[in-house]
Amino acid sequence: MAAALIRLRALTKSANDPLVPSGWSRTLLRCGFRALKLVVSNIDPPRSSAVRTNQGGFEPGEDNNRALTCILQNFHNVGPVFAAIRLKPALRFVPLERRKTEMGAEMQGSSTAHINRDQLKSVQGQIAFARRSPSEKAPAIVVRGSDGPLVSYDVTIRDARPIVDELSLDREGFTLVQHKISCASERDPEVMRDRYLEEMVPFIKDYFKASWVVPKRDAVIIRSVGGSSVPPAEKGTGLVRPYVASFAHIDYAPIAGPVMAAQEDQLQGIPIRAYSRLMIIQAWHALSEPPQDFPLAFCDGNSVVDTDLVDTVYENYDVKHKTWLVHYSPVHRWYYFPEMTLDEFALFKGYDSEDDHNPRSAHAAFDNRRAYPNAKPRKSVEARFFVYYD
Repeated sequence: MAAALIRLRALTKSANDPLVPSGWSRTLLRCGFRALKLVVSNIDPPRSSAVRTNQGGFEPGEDNNRALTCILQNFHNVGPVFAAIRLKPALRFVPLERRKTEMGAEMQGSSTAHINRDQLKSVQGQIAFARRSPSEKAPAIVVRGSDGPLVSYDVTIRDARPIVDELSLDREGFTLVQHKISCASERDPEVMRDRYLEEMVPFIKDYFKASWVVPKRDAVIIRSVGGSSVPPAEKGTGLVRPYVASFAHIDYAPIAGPVMAAQEDQLQGIPIRAYSRLMIIQAWHALSEPPQDFPLAFCDGNSVVDTDLVDTVYENYDVKHKTWLVHYSPVHRWYYFPEMTLDEFALFKGYDSEDDHNPRSAHAAFDNRRAYPNAKPRKSVEARFFVYYD
C-alpha cells in the first residue's frame, strides 16, 4: 500500500508549505478526495482521474517513487484540511494538443459509440470570458452584469438535442427536461414568480427524489430582452431584467453553496436541519416562441479544469457571495438546445456537496441571430433550488 502523509496546516500558512507546489492547489483540489480513497484502497488511479492543467495535463506514469500532492478542504466540519498524499504512480506532462485529442475520444466513448459529438450541428456565438493574462490577444468587451476585465471569443456551440439521453448532471452538468408550466402567460411578475415556484418545487423534489427542497426566492429572474412585455416600473429590478448574462460564469463557488443555503433558510424562517447532501439546481424556461435570439449555452463540465476558473464576488440585495468567472480555453465544449418550447426546460447543477458529482459547468447567453436572423426576442424565467437529502 502506498504511504500517505497527512498534515494539518492553517489556511494562512499553506502558501509557504514546502509540500504544496506553487500553483497546484486549485488544480488538485477536485481530485483530492478521490485520490485519498485510492491511496487507502491501494488502487492505482485510472486515467480518467489524472490531473489536467490549462496548458496540458498530468497522467499516471511508471515511477512509483514520486509524490502527487493533493489539497483537501472540508468547509463543513473541521475547517481547512491540507493533505500531502504519496501515491504509487508518478505524473507526466501531457501537451495541450494531445489533451484535446484524448478528450475528444473520451466524449465519443461516453456517447456509447452512436453519436460523434464533434459532428453535431453547430452555430457560432460570441461569449465573454475573464481575461487570463494581460497579454491575451482577444478583444476587450464590457458586459452588463459583470465588473471584471472580459475578452470576447467566437465559440462553436453544438446542438445538444441529439445527445439529450446521454447527458448527465453529474458529468456534463446540464440536461433538458420535458415539463410544461401553466404560468407561462402570466404578465404580473410577482404572481408569476409565486406560481412558478409553487409548480417547480414539488417537481424538483420528485425529479431528484430529494428529502426537501427550498427555492431561492430572490434568484427567480424574468428576462425580457425585447422589453415590450416588461412593465416600465419593473425594468432593471431584481425580478425583471431587460438584459441577458452573456459572459461565461458559474453562479456559486463551492464555498458559497452551504452559506447561501443557510442564509435562505434564515430568510424564510426555516429551522436548520442536518443533511447528508446539498445540491443547488438551476432551471431555465424559455417563454418566448422559438427560435430565441439569445438562447442559453452550457459548457461541458468534463472540459473545464480548475485553472480555467477565477474567483469573483457577486453582490445582490446587499448580500455578497463567491462566484466564478471562466477563462477561455480551446478545449471547452459548448452546447445549447435550439428552438426551446414551453413544454421543456434546461436543468443544470450549480453546486453539489459531493465533489465527485460537482462538474464545473459554466453557462452564458449568446446572440444566435447569425443562425436565425428572424429569431424572436427572448423572454425567459430562471430559478435556483436548494435540494437536500437526509
